[in-house]
Amino acid sequence: MSTTNAKTIRGLQSIRTRSGASDQATLSYHAYTKITYLEMEKCRRQKERDNLVARLKTLDERLRAIAVDQNALMRRVGMRSRRKTVASPSSSPNNKSPAPPAGRGFKLRY
Repeated sequence: MSTTNAKTIRGLQSIRTRSGASDQATLSYHAYTKITYLEMEKCRRQKERDNLVARLKTLDERLRAIAVDQNALMRRVGMRSRRKTVASPSSSPNNKSPAPPAGRGFKLRY
């Protein structure tokens, strides 16, 4: 009673897959998924752009305010130095340190 039921041993190579086949439903699903990802990225980039524009406006306003303050201080320093030169000449012994001319800036000692 020896019946030989020869079974074929299947390996990895004999497993059938659908990797090469594609149908319309799979293609449209991937297309809609990609469209969704692109819309999400577009929304994120628009938000980043809006934040950047708002920050640039804030920086521009601050730069204008700095320029106004700087001009006001320069005018005030210029007026003081003119008053000192008119009131007391620089050769007087009371004037130890002459005021810096307007527009040259200032020095800081550390």
